[in-house]
Amino acid sequence: IFNLFFTNKIRSFLPNNFQAEATAVLFYAFPLLLMLLLFFPVNKNYKVHRVLSNLIFVSLVGALILSFLQLSKTTSIPFAVVFFLALTTIAGLVFLISFIKLQIKYQEIPKTLVDVRKKEKSLLIRNACLMEWVFFFLIVCFQSFIVSL
Repeated sequence: IFNLFFTNKIRSFLPNNFQAEATAVLFYAFPLLLMLLLFFPVNKNYKVHRVLSNLIFVSLVGALILSFLQLSKTTSIPFAVVFFLALTTIAGLVFLISFIKLQIKYQEIPKTLVDVRKKEKSLLIRNACLMEWVFFFLIVCFQSFIVSL
């Protein structure tokens, strides 16, 4: 429910155009996909869980990129909002790249990344789990910041 408040709040900052509507759709998809994820836990239906997780991250990173492209051009937006959005977007892109590299190398995202972490030389792949949590932390902080404005 908090994500819906966030999406409504960020829409108030965005201009009224197609890009803003696409951003809103992607931000609205995030909580809906997140709720669906609860019905498909990793230990019950891993394949569906992976597909939903991938959709969540892609929609979220896409929405962040689109909102950054619009808010960075808006002069009435405080610099702190644009800076925090840029930081969160960069973290999301780094996280997305790490998971793409992981997918390419192992053909499927492993259920547990502990074994991968021990033997992996790539910094991006080895720290994919850490980057995921950093990204989610930044998302929650950014959402809280926007809703509090």
